[in-house]
Amino acid sequence: MKTVLRVVGTLYLVLLLIVGGSTGIPKLLPHGPELMYTSYDFGGKSYVYILEVYSVVSQNMAGSARLLLGSALHSPSWSPDGNQIAFVESSNHITRIDLISWDNARYIEGVFTSEYGSGISHLIWSPDGSKIAFATSSCCYDYNGGIYVVKADGSDPVRVGAGDDPDWSPDGKQIIFVTNYWGFHDDGNETSGIDIVDVETKSVRSLVVHRNVSYARWSPNGSLIVYGAFEFGVDRMTSSIYTIRPDGTQEHKISPVDAKDWCPSWSPDGKQIAFIDWDNPNSLMIMDADGAHRRSIAELSINSYLVWSPDGEWIATISQYKIYAIHVRDGKIVQLTGEGNYSSLSWRPES
Repeated sequence: MKTVLRVVGTLYLVLLLIVGGSTGIPKLLPHGPELMYTSYDFGGKSYVYILEVYSVVSQNMAGSARLLLGSALHSPSWSPDGNQIAFVESSNHITRIDLISWDNARYIEGVFTSEYGSGISHLIWSPDGSKIAFATSSCCYDYNGGIYVVKADGSDPVRVGAGDDPDWSPDGKQIIFVTNYWGFHDDGNETSGIDIVDVETKSVRSLVVHRNVSYARWSPNGSLIVYGAFEFGVDRMTSSIYTIRPDGTQEHKISPVDAKDWCPSWSPDGKQIAFIDWDNPNSLMIMDADGAHRRSIAELSINSYLVWSPDGEWIATISQYKIYAIHVRDGKIVQLTGEGNYSSLSWRPES
């Protein structure tokens, strides 16, 4: 691995306001939550947009997003203070853009480059903004890619584990990630689980094994980890949501028997979990953190993860090639975009 300092030339800022066609770098509005996402065109290029949700809600009009960045980039990630964005360029470079002053928006020259040429994904900043964790894709029939941590200036990259989809603990001391294991269930399905690494000591231990896990997240206060796991029966595949403490104790299945619950997502206060119920037809559901008070808040065919707004008022997701926001209290569904190929939804953190 090596650190490369260079000015990014293949990316560019787009000085265009999509709605109204006015020029000049658009200022991010301060009075409402903003949603960032990536859009891909048919030529394989990708673009990063930012959308002010309340303006869409008040005008009842989709398609008012502003183009921020364009080129071969993906996996944008907000810094904890919402003043910077890290993203992947051309699959194996990480760089950042400074958003503190839109009048002086600039690329920061610190760039991390993977010497293996493997694809980088799942960027996530440490809670204090000093580091970035990310995953690299696997190669050579090794089912596990790498989990790395690099300083936010692009220096000192360190491999800390083998797996995918890292998530920082709220105190920034540990990272969980999904890992595949050599071994299969009797039905031939590959097994996977969750590992946890101490960032300082690089000590890795298994938290969940052989459970077909594909998604895991820390609770906002760090006391629990929620994850979803497939379960293969004789004539039916189910999926359940579990919680477990970081020390491996008190693992609880909070889904009912034979459920098809998936994509769990903590509310900002940690009191609720949003999830998808594939048996009800693709309902967006919410339950308490202990699994009590399951209820549907919207009927929507969802094919994406669920992302809560920082104020806990909205959940963003993708359905039928469009991005929607669902109001948690009344279930109002607001279409935010037109049809497109979208990914990497994330809300700007409250600073």
